[in-house]
Amino acid sequence: MRCLPHCPMAPATGLGVLQTGPWLEVNAGMTGLTPSTLLPGLARACAVGGVQQGKRCLSTSVLPAVTVCDNSGNMLTKRKIFIPKEKPIETRTEEKVTLDPELEEALASASDTELYDLAAVLGVHNMVNNPKFDEGGARSKDGKGSMRNVVKGEKVKPIFEEPPNPTNVEASLQRIKANDPTLVEVNLNNIKNIPIPTLKEFAKALESNVHVKTFSLAATRSNDPVAIAFADMLKVNKTLKSLNVESNFITGTGILALIDALKENESLTEIKIDNQRQQLGTAVEMEIAKMLEENSKILKFGYQFTKQGPRTRVAAAITKNNDLVRKKRVEGERQ
Repeated sequence: MRCLPHCPMAPATGLGVLQTGPWLEVNAGMTGLTPSTLLPGLARACAVGGVQQGKRCLSTSVLPAVTVCDNSGNMLTKRKIFIPKEKPIETRTEEKVTLDPELEEALASASDTELYDLAAVLGVHNMVNNPKFDEGGARSKDGKGSMRNVVKGEKVKPIFEEPPNPTNVEASLQRIKANDPTLVEVNLNNIKNIPIPTLKEFAKALESNVHVKTFSLAATRSNDPVAIAFADMLKVNKTLKSLNVESNFITGTGILALIDALKENESLTEIKIDNQRQQLGTAVEMEIAKMLEENSKILKFGYQFTKQGPRTRVAAAITKNNDLVRKKRVEGERQ
């Protein structure tokens, strides 16, 4: 095939595009081809894959094949335009279900409530969407009570913040120092503005107190010096049974001081040290397990171990201590 000399030039390449056959110099209306708009800023240039006709560009996708020629009219290559085949659209025909005339008549004359009851019996009540059904509910199978639509969402219960701790810090400290017999429990939880020296004073006052049995200072920003002060208190106190230092800034040094003080304490049965800001680590957990195995008084230990080894050892030690208490109680009942 020979290229015609007036083959239109494509921009930036110097190559023209020519149809395999008579050159389309008639207007688009006579050929039935749909012209595309001109490119912005280019009056007579066609986009890649298009041919020029007058002042318009035709898309080559509507042509069966094109021939590319150079400026001298020599044919370079012949390209066949790929025209994708149109895939047939799949149409699904709904399956017609024929029922007995009696059932057809019953369904046609059934009310909405009866239809919802039927859907509930068939187990498709969760597909029912009706405001009246949500408001009034539907009868159960036995006709008693009501059955709500499972699709309906549950109401969100508001969660209110806990009120601040009403404990008077200074008054409690003075009562501990005075050895008030009516003060058996001190709760300083979540009071974050207690100075460190004041917390140490509490530990010092508990050394000589013989009435306080439960002391809790969770989430009070306590640190290692406070933990060491309470460890010194445990070595001499003979009354305290429960100590809670959870959710503080105590590291492994302070925790080990508390656990080590239990060797000289005969009254404490519960201690909580969980949820510290810094993880204690495997070495500290193994040391805690070793110390608790040597202790026979601790019945409750509040800490979530990160390793299986110390967790199992501590659980066995706590179980052993509880068994000893149970045996003593049984022997006392027999006597």
